Amino acid sequence: MMNLKFAVALLAGLLAFAPRSYATTTTTTLPNSCDNPTVITGNTYSGTGSTATGTGALVGRCAGGSAKEHVYTYTPDTTGVATFSTCPVETTTNFDTVVYLRTTCDDVSTELACNDDGQNLAYDPTSAACNTSGGAPVASRLSVPVTADQEYFLIVDGYGKYHGNYSLSVTFVTTTTTTTTLP
Repeated sequence: MMNLKFAVALLAGLLAFAPRSYATTTTTTLPNSCDNPTVITGNTYSGTGSTATGTGALVGRCAGGSAKEHVYTYTPDTTGVATFSTCPVETTTNFDTVVYLRTTCDDVSTELACNDDGQNLAYDPTSAACNTSGGAPVASRLSVPVTADQEYFLIVDGYGKYHGNYSLSVTFVTTTTTTTTLP
């Protein structure tokens, strides 16, 4: 009986030093998402991107779907009108884009503007549809009044399930207020 007690004690002692496995949870933050947006510095920008790594969780008010998106933050230095476009002169945009601007990334109720397929008659009555690299008039452009030092979330998304590569330009016009004092 003594040998059995000794064997149990020895086994318990050995198990105390045995390697253990622990369950761990890893949280992955996707690039170009609300949690990890691409930062646009300054009032203007020109570059390319892809919606391939987006979450597909965001949807603009003007066009819905489950397409993946690319999220940017934009904080202008001065007050003015910013124009966000996936239809620059030399475009690499190869899919039907949707562009929208919000003050809170994942809250559609904070959406200031949304554009699908280029024409932006609200701020530019002379605007025309703009084309993708394949010639289809389905790229997007949106002009919005913005306030200095306010953070905005610009989302480049796809219509329906469409996603792909795009060119993005941000142009900016400073607005001024003139006060006239009457005699």
